[in-house]
Amino acid sequence: MAGATSRSPLKLLALAGGALLLGYVAAGIYVAGLDQTGPPPNNGAVIFHQGCARGERITGRSWTACYGSIVTSANQTVLDLDDVTDGIIFKNKKPYLKVRAKHMVVNALTHDFAASGKIDIETADPNAIHRTFETDAATWSDATQRLVLPHKSTIESGAELPLTVGNLTLDVKSGEVQMNNVAGAVRIK
Repeated sequence: MAGATSRSPLKLLALAGGALLLGYVAAGIYVAGLDQTGPPPNNGAVIFHQGCARGERITGRSWTACYGSIVTSANQTVLDLDDVTDGIIFKNKKPYLKVRAKHMVVNALTHDFAASGKIDIETADPNAIHRTFETDAATWSDATQRLVLPHKSTIESGAELPLTVGNLTLDVKSGEVQMNNVAGAVRIK
């Protein structure tokens, strides 16, 4: 027969056997990959003892805080600091306020923090009027550079009597202070 090609049954059997073998190997590789487990989840907290942490802006430091111990979340975005000493809030790259707190929770991404427990804050500039603030709660917003003392605070400014306020908001950039429920005396200059 002219123009007709014939294949031998042996050749067809060999091609079919090769195709089946290739399919068997591919299925084996696929099935072997189904039993693979990923790495274990990183859900353990990391604990550090005694050190210093700091929040940075593009233009310089925002704050620093030395601590007795720190516990981080698994992804290290939330930091729980205990026994904070030598905390400093900066204004124009210079120390502006010194902070001591029993406990602080820091957002490592935004550099915001919330402090609780016994909190002592004092002015850091030796040329400014020395003021001290005592309270039990404070929050710092790095984006707005505002320190909020939402609870009753006592302010010593060198006046005969201390000033007590129900709450206080300090805009570190502008120096503007907002106080509510004020009683006592304050020394301005």
